Amino acid sequence: FINVRSLKFPLTLWNTVVVLIVVIMVLLAAREGLRYYLILETDSTLDAEVRELLLAVEAFYPDQNQIIAEMERKAEGHRERGWHIRWLSEGRRETIWASALAPPQPTQIFVGESSGHVIWASDNIRSIERQLNRPGLPAYFIRVGTPLEFINADVDRLTRVFAQVSFVILLLAPLGGLFMAKQAVEPLQQIIRTTERLRPTHLDERLRVRGVGDELDQLAIKINAFLDQIGEHLAKKREFVANAAHELRSPLAAI
Repeated sequence: FINVRSLKFPLTLWNTVVVLIVVIMVLLAAREGLRYYLILETDSTLDAEVRELLLAVEAFYPDQNQIIAEMERKAEGHRERGWHIRWLSEGRRETIWASALAPPQPTQIFVGESSGHVIWASDNIRSIERQLNRPGLPAYFIRVGTPLEFINADVDRLTRVFAQVSFVILLLAPLGGLFMAKQAVEPLQQIIRTTERLRPTHLDERLRVRGVGDELDQLAIKINAFLDQIGEHLAKKREFVANAAHELRSPLAAI
């Protein structure tokens, strides 16, 4: 239980809020970072497959049946992952052949070009396309794509793990905040306990200086210096009273 009027309460509250905000930001950044990394890995893998198919076109041209057979073999080998292949003509980019899982071409939009390949994407499909640049051969286009369900599934699994971690942190953050608040307030409590023991006739005790040089140490040094001044003033006052009493003793006795 924390007294809401105590300094521990706002310190605990703000520490908890800051910890939660930082954790949520880190988890969201990690989530999006994973998605970005998986997309880069997917693009790299698809680009490698496109390169292999371009080599097959170069090797088997002009035998289209052999080229299609190689593309079918490649598409069948990745059927469980939902991959698809599209072979496009030069010029008007008409479809020469497309695998069974290939989506309608207009569903994808141009995203960008990188390292010689073109990226096409839609809400749930990502494709990499390259053009055949071999002298004497038609400038065919080969496009290999894959659905993004596996990326979304991995990100969703990570999100669930993040949610569990966030829940645990939500439970532990107030405890950690309370511990840190107690550590921060303890020097102040020591100052309060010490000052409560001070009396006009008992000013010998001084506040403990921890030696860390923070604001609380500076406060303790200032209070100790103030107590030294008060003690010196009271000592002079007692000495003056004692001297005055001594000087007045003989005249008073004579009177």
